[in-house]
Amino acid sequence: MGCDIHLYTESKKNDSERWHNRDNWVLNEYYMADGSEGPIYQVNPLYKDRDYRLFHTLAMVRSYGDNAPTMGEAKGLPLNVSEVVQQEADGWAGDAHSHSSWTLKELKDFQENNKDVTYSGLVTLEAARNLLDNIYPSSSCQGSSDKTLVHRTWTEPCEILKPIIDELDARMRDIFWIFDSARHIEKEEQIRIVFWFDN
Repeated sequence: MGCDIHLYTESKKNDSERWHNRDNWVLNEYYMADGSEGPIYQVNPLYKDRDYRLFHTLAMVRSYGDNAPTMGEAKGLPLNVSEVVQQEADGWAGDAHSHSSWTLKELKDFQENNKDVTYSGLVTLEAARNLLDNIYPSSSCQGSSDKTLVHRTWTEPCEILKPIIDELDARMRDIFWIFDSARHIEKEEQIRIVFWFDN
């Protein structure tokens, strides 16, 4: 069974301690007045792919003994989560797990402190050959009945958080009207992702 992430964006406003949802929401094209096809609006998250390495890094979800660095186990839904995100989390009831959150500063600091990561697993023969040219596998597994796969260990730059960091940084600059490329640590502490998973 696959595992998916449900990710939301929040920021503080005017240095208050209150967090506000900062996602883009789109009309649910399947919406029915009786609610049978979900809510009228659905979040258009800044990240929605399925990447188990990323899930491992964010909350030790789907780790499979991975050597990749991790930010730690899920911390739970923040007590000061925005009302909108709380409602979304409540809607999942017992079908969601591993709720957590990270600020943009925490994500950037982690990325800067973990430059390389070593992976190990079964890959295709083509992927094994590509490793000789520093072309990294897009996928690997820890076990398979496919006898054509070979075991390899390789080290690559740790850029697993880059898609989320880039999108969250762009959102921060838009929200706080930042027009230069400098790092703004004080604002990076005022924007965060809140997320959980379902299987």
